[in-house]
Amino acid sequence: MSPRSTSKPMRHPAKPVKVSKKLVFEGRKFKVMIEEYEYGGTRFRVEKVEHPGAAVVVPLLEDGRVLYLEQFRPAVGEWVLELPAGTIAPGEDPRETAARELEEEVGYRARILEKLGEVLPSPGYSSERIYAFLARGLERSQARREPHEILVVRCAPLSRLIQMVYDNVIRDAKTIAALILCWHKLGLKRLQDEHNTVTGHQQGCDDG
Repeated sequence: MSPRSTSKPMRHPAKPVKVSKKLVFEGRKFKVMIEEYEYGGTRFRVEKVEHPGAAVVVPLLEDGRVLYLEQFRPAVGEWVLELPAGTIAPGEDPRETAARELEEEVGYRARILEKLGEVLPSPGYSSERIYAFLARGLERSQARREPHEILVVRCAPLSRLIQMVYDNVIRDAKTIAALILCWHKLGLKRLQDEHNTVTGHQQGCDDG
């Protein structure tokens, strides 16, 4: 059981007032807006990416290992280590997105999907909100990847992935956040014990 939160709700000052907004670009996944705000008698403009949000999932096998991806990301021109994730489709619930991406990218279904928390990856310019989930009770299914999804499925103990975060081997922000939330929720000692006792490999899953 994870420790109870002792954080108290914060009291914030009044928000700036939005005066206007203008669409300047609309793509397949997001829009770019110019918005004008007023605060304290002053007006200012911001460029904002309107994003429908996304879901990221930590797929936990019964032996304590986590399925993750080594995926080529053209935007940075690199292979990136990350968890299964994807954009929320119109009319879709974040939990449904997590289940869909788990099956499409990794080829597993989860009997249990538990919400870990929410992440704001780039609040300075984007409205994107990423919902993190823990997937347990995994069952084999059939992956259905899109042509642009160039990836390899790997797995490792959660404790090793946490160490890869500390070593800056894992640099994807949503993945770092989801792993830390999962590590905290499941309890550090139990996961360390599982890391020390894990042996063997899951069929079709490399130990990255």
